[in-house]
Amino acid sequence: MPIVEDIFASIEKKYTKAGVLLRGTRHREGLTQTEMAKKINVTQADLSKMESGKRPIGKIIAKRIEKMFGVNYRYFL
Repeated sequence: MPIVEDIFASIEKKYTKAGVLLRGTRHREGLTQTEMAKKINVTQADLSKMESGKRPIGKIIAKRIEKMFGVNYRYFL
């Protein structure tokens, strides 16, 4: 049975840590990408790219996430 470190190591190879945290935050809140995108004022396509690590989250969006969901914005940078 794989240990947690092994599972996260494989996730981090595919996604960025910030992207995994963003997706985890969205799931914790029970939101779809479209719903969360509206809350932080980005498009669903941009949110998808941020979650997959294809687009950086950036300080402005990270601060919106912090304000809406109470996660320190520095984790997303």
